[in-house]
Amino acid sequence: MKMKSATSATTLTPATVKMLKLAVDARTSPDDEFRINGVPILNVTLVGKVVDVTEKGQQIVYKLDDGTGTCDVKVWGSDSPTELVSRGCYVRVYGAVKAVGAEQMLTAHTAEAVRVITDFNEVTFHMLEVIYSSGFAAKAMSSGGAAMGMAPANPYSVPTAKNTAATGNISSENLEDCILAILSPAVGEAGVHRNEIYEQLNGRFTKDEINSQLEEMANNGTIYTTTDDDHYGSVA
Repeated sequence: MKMKSATSATTLTPATVKMLKLAVDARTSPDDEFRINGVPILNVTLVGKVVDVTEKGQQIVYKLDDGTGTCDVKVWGSDSPTELVSRGCYVRVYGAVKAVGAEQMLTAHTAEAVRVITDFNEVTFHMLEVIYSSGFAAKAMSSGGAAMGMAPANPYSVPTAKNTAATGNISSENLEDCILAILSPAVGEAGVHRNEIYEQLNGRFTKDEINSQLEEMANNGTIYTTTDDDHYGSVA
């Protein structure tokens, strides 16, 4: 597993679909980091119009159009019914960038990370965020600084997600429950290092089993990587 660089982003980066497309196209291998304006990105936020909705079991896929292009937003639902966002609604989405072949997509961490916009000033504000953060990144990169693409405080930020994920049980025989129990109490951006997860599980599961479970949970949006590929946070 490739480690992210020391400058990997730990913040939320405002972006457009076109910027994500350029980030995907710029990679020379599947292991390369996604970069916007030369800065590694981790989690991004987009604003656009829902032009299509597809349900696949517990998975919901929204097609988002922000005027610069279209992008799929994949949301993993829970056991309880998830209210769908209707076509034609403007939404703000929050998630991690993924690439399927040459196509970009966004994996939302929870259903609450797709929020319907009720104040259309938010659409304009998002574009100002994108312009500001892009200019900030370019200036810092040209001066040799480590820019993180940060933007001004956003009055339209995505609210804290509801606790839709299980909090887990460290004594469970189910590995996913154990991992959730370890990650749920974590505070701060760094999350929990995989070595700490190995230690807390104290040989009950092999490292290969834990690594495989972490990757699966990250792919389905239950957990996410934070400062690098070895630190994890829970969406709970």
